[in-house]
Amino acid sequence: MGISYSKKRDRLYMYQKRSENYLKNIKEAAKRSLAQGDRQRALSFLREKKNYETLFDKALAHIETLENLVLFFVFLVFYSCQISTIEFALIEEDIIYILEKNSCLLKEINKKMSYKSTSKLVDETKNAITYQNEISDILSDSLENKDDQCLEELKELQLYILPDVPDKKLYRHKGIIEGHRENKKQKESSHILLT
Repeated sequence: MGISYSKKRDRLYMYQKRSENYLKNIKEAAKRSLAQGDRQRALSFLREKKNYETLFDKALAHIETLENLVLFFVFLVFYSCQISTIEFALIEEDIIYILEKNSCLLKEINKKMSYKSTSKLVDETKNAITYQNEISDILSDSLENKDDQCLEELKELQLYILPDVPDKKLYRHKGIIEGHRENKKQKESSHILLT
């Protein structure tokens, strides 16, 4: 059981690293879509990212539960010689159940993370822009909290890609123009005084 647990745990940590890279790639795809002016596609990528994060959070919660059960199991085995075989079997059953659940979650995460699913998402997004626009118009009045978070992240990406124009240059040019006008007026007044 110890070897199986450590292998599963190592696989989960490996998936965690891959998932972080996958989420970065989705965010980069959203940035590229936004830079190309395709707001709906960027929003679609951000929704996919949000769904994947939810799934991954579930997996992390299972990892934590499993680690706690294993620690409890180790404590009982090494420090309590009076544990009954029935209690021991129940604890083992809980650990095996969580391992099976983690395995299912890993398979689901792996399906979502594949290159084919990402490219399929891009193709579906290209083909369904008009359909998404209609849905967006219908749903624009009642966005859910999840969509609000995605829209906020989209606005942050827009600010990142399209920074504000600095005001200092405008004031400097305005000062140069006003200074030029004052010099012109002084020259005219000195010309009038001389004549």
